[in-house]
Amino acid sequence: MKDRGWLASFLLLRTIFLLPTANSLSATDLKSRRSSSLSPIPSFEGVGVTSIAVLKHERNDMVQAFVGTKRGKLKKVSFSLGDESKAQVLDITQSDENTKEYRLKPYPIYSMQIIPNEKESDDFTIMCGGGDRFVTVWSRVQTQSSDGSSSSGFPDFQVISQLGAHTGWVKSMAYFIARNSENEDEMVQYLCSIGCNCIEIWRNSEGEWLHEKKLKIDSSIDMGCTLSSDLLCLGVTNTLSTSYCDRFLFAGGVDGRLHRWKISSGHIDNECVEAVACHEGRVNAVAICDIFDTVLSVGSDGCIRCLDGRNKKHSNFDEWESYLFDMKDFKEYSEKVTKLTAICILTESKDHATFAVGNSEGSVRIVELSRREGCISTKLLDTCAEVGKDQSIFSIECVEINDSGEYLLLIGESNGFHTWRLKL
Repeated sequence: MKDRGWLASFLLLRTIFLLPTANSLSATDLKSRRSSSLSPIPSFEGVGVTSIAVLKHERNDMVQAFVGTKRGKLKKVSFSLGDESKAQVLDITQSDENTKEYRLKPYPIYSMQIIPNEKESDDFTIMCGGGDRFVTVWSRVQTQSSDGSSSSGFPDFQVISQLGAHTGWVKSMAYFIARNSENEDEMVQYLCSIGCNCIEIWRNSEGEWLHEKKLKIDSSIDMGCTLSSDLLCLGVTNTLSTSYCDRFLFAGGVDGRLHRWKISSGHIDNECVEAVACHEGRVNAVAICDIFDTVLSVGSDGCIRCLDGRNKKHSNFDEWESYLFDMKDFKEYSEKVTKLTAICILTESKDHATFAVGNSEGSVRIVELSRREGCISTKLLDTCAEVGKDQSIFSIECVEINDSGEYLLLIGESNGFHTWRLKL
């Protein structure tokens, strides 16, 4: 009996010390478990992915996205949900003979917008903002077989125009629609594109993008901004609203300021720009929560700025409630400032929002915002995707898989392209 008791005790101790528990797992093990759904796309290994745009997802098994690279390549990526590692990749840049006419250069595609064709629901245009200081406009062209019939394959793309030159790299673009002030039954498409400290406004007129006006930002000694006033990111509220509503254009810059212009029937008054100081250093990305009624920005200071516009639409910009959340406050083991480089909204409601934040250390974290009794609080979820040490995250896009809280994130970074499937 004593021998049996000793054996039982030994087996119990062996189980306790050798079998890992949730509390005994190392930080690396926990991260590995949380990141188990992270899948790299093999075709992009060693390729810097600087921008991503996703076609409208109809919740079927197929996902289609367009990817811009650091060397100026535009690629179409298609894959089935659950089989992301076998993605089909088409280099659109090489397939277009017309690119020679526009002298496409191997500069990064920093920004991308998919513009729908208002007359044909299945047609669209791809706008690529690059380091060559142009917005390159790609249009779909249906290929034909030798007998003249339409090909059954995915349509080819060709460059139909270039917008510019801008005063600098086209780091960001924003798109919105508005009613024609001369004909209320007609909707007009607008595109905003950055070049250094200027924003170019373009209007779509029967398929041709015409230059509408230029907005310019100067340095502000009063706000302590005496260095570069270059802009880095853009965002527009109520981008697809067809009704008359309060609409604003936001732009974040190198000097830490966030600027706001009011948009009225597509018209943006350059004299009515307002600005607030948001970050100590660069404003790297901005995101708009139309339902949650906030503007979010992330910066090189490692902070998330939340500007609450609820009940403040008719107020001056500096009267909006402002919250600052420092990501290092969530990292008890480190005081190091990590640059926040990308942001993407996952879900939002009237009093709740969830978004993904990417940083310069190669990780993507999920953050929740909640509004209670007029105040906004934040929570960092216990989930993380590590794409690689010191691999800066350039772009994040989200695909909603179903109504059960499952999402697929597309992540572009300095050394590859990844998908991350998670459930909230």
